[in-house]
Amino acid sequence: MLGVGRSTLREAIGNLVEQGIQKKSHG
Repeated sequence: MLGVGRSTLREAIGNLVEQGIQKKSHG
């Protein structure tokens, strides 16, 4: 459960970071 939770959190954080970078790049 913890492993899956961490994976989900890491994926969610990664997506947010990627979106932020894309916004900065386009902005």
